[in-house]
Amino acid sequence: MTTYAITTVPAQALVAHLAVLQMLCGIAKDLTKLGGKTVTKLVTPDEKQSKLFKLVSLITGWKNSLKGTAIYARGSLKGPGPCSAAVCMLSSGQC
Repeated sequence: MTTYAITTVPAQALVAHLAVLQMLCGIAKDLTKLGGKTVTKLVTPDEKQSKLFKLVSLITGWKNSLKGTAIYARGSLKGPGPCSAAVCMLSSGQC
Protein backbone atom coordinates (compact mmCIF):
# COMPACT_ATOMS: atom_id res chain seq x y z
CA MET A 1 0.00 0.00 0.00
CA THR A 2 1.46 3.35 -1.08
CA THR A 3 0.86 6.29 1.24
CA TYR A 4 1.93 9.90 1.05
CA ALA A 5 3.86 11.69 3.80
CA ILE A 6 1.01 14.17 4.38
CA THR A 7 -1.66 11.55 4.99
CA THR A 8 -2.10 7.87 5.74
CA VAL A 9 -4.86 7.47 3.13
CA PRO A 10 -4.03 4.92 0.40
CA ALA A 11 -3.09 6.31 -3.03
CA GLN A 12 -6.11 4.64 -4.68
CA ALA A 13 -8.47 6.48 -2.33
CA LEU A 14 -6.76 9.80 -3.10
CA VAL A 15 -7.05 9.22 -6.84
CA ALA A 16 -10.75 8.32 -6.51
CA HIS A 17 -11.35 11.38 -4.33
CA LEU A 18 -9.65 13.68 -6.84
CA ALA A 19 -11.61 12.14 -9.73
CA VAL A 20 -14.90 12.82 -7.93
CA LEU A 21 -13.84 16.40 -7.15
CA GLN A 22 -12.88 17.01 -10.79
CA MET A 23 -16.23 15.61 -11.89
CA LEU A 24 -18.09 17.96 -9.55
CA CYS A 25 -16.01 20.93 -10.73
CA GLY A 26 -16.79 20.04 -14.34
CA ILE A 27 -20.52 19.90 -13.60
CA ALA A 28 -20.36 23.28 -11.83
CA LYS A 29 -18.46 24.78 -14.78
CA ASP A 30 -21.03 23.45 -17.27
CA LEU A 31 -23.94 24.79 -15.22
CA THR A 32 -22.28 28.20 -14.94
CA LYS A 33 -21.68 28.28 -18.70
CA LEU A 34 -25.28 27.26 -19.39
CA GLY A 35 -26.59 29.95 -17.05
CA GLY A 36 -24.42 32.59 -18.69
CA LYS A 37 -25.58 31.63 -22.18
CA THR A 38 -29.23 31.60 -21.10
CA VAL A 39 -29.04 35.05 -19.52
CA THR A 40 -27.23 36.45 -22.56
CA LYS A 41 -29.92 35.04 -24.84
CA LEU A 42 -32.71 36.45 -22.65
CA VAL A 43 -31.34 40.01 -22.46
CA THR A 44 -30.18 40.29 -26.10
CA PRO A 45 -32.83 41.61 -28.50
CA ASP A 46 -33.96 39.13 -31.18
CA GLU A 47 -32.59 41.19 -34.07
CA LYS A 48 -29.07 41.24 -32.55
CA GLN A 49 -28.85 37.60 -31.44
CA SER A 50 -27.57 36.33 -34.78
CA LYS A 51 -24.67 38.81 -34.80
CA LEU A 52 -23.84 38.09 -31.15
CA PHE A 53 -23.72 34.32 -31.58
CA LYS A 54 -21.62 34.60 -34.76
CA LEU A 55 -19.14 36.69 -32.78
CA VAL A 56 -19.12 34.18 -29.92
CA SER A 57 -18.52 31.27 -32.31
CA LEU A 58 -15.68 33.17 -34.01
CA ILE A 59 -13.98 33.92 -30.68
CA THR A 60 -14.44 30.31 -29.54
CA GLY A 61 -12.92 28.99 -32.76
CA TRP A 62 -9.91 31.29 -32.43
CA LYS A 63 -9.42 30.23 -28.81
CA ASN A 64 -9.51 26.52 -29.69
CA SER A 65 -7.08 27.03 -32.58
CA LEU A 66 -4.68 28.87 -30.29
CA LYS A 67 -4.89 26.14 -27.66
CA GLY A 68 -4.20 23.44 -30.26
CA THR A 69 -1.22 25.35 -31.62
CA ALA A 70 0.14 25.83 -28.10
CA ILE A 71 -0.15 22.10 -27.37
CA TYR A 72 1.87 21.16 -30.45
CA ALA A 73 4.42 23.93 -29.88
CA ARG A 74 4.95 22.84 -26.28
CA GLY A 75 5.25 19.22 -27.37
CA SER A 76 7.85 20.02 -29.98
CA LEU A 77 9.89 22.09 -27.52
CA LYS A 78 9.89 19.33 -24.89
CA GLY A 79 10.32 16.50 -27.36
CA PRO A 80 12.20 13.32 -26.39
CA GLY A 81 15.46 13.33 -28.36
CA PRO A 82 15.28 13.24 -32.16
CA CYS A 83 11.54 12.53 -32.21
CA SER A 84 9.48 15.46 -30.98
CA ALA A 85 6.31 14.89 -28.97
CA ALA A 86 4.21 16.55 -31.70
CA VAL A 87 5.49 14.08 -34.30
CA CYS A 88 4.87 11.21 -31.89
CA MET A 89 1.30 12.37 -31.32
CA LEU A 90 0.68 12.53 -35.08
CA SER A 91 2.36 9.20 -35.81
CA SER A 92 1.90 5.85 -34.12
CA GLY A 93 3.30 7.20 -30.84
CA GLN A 94 6.49 5.15 -30.96
CA CYS A 95 9.80 6.96 -31.09
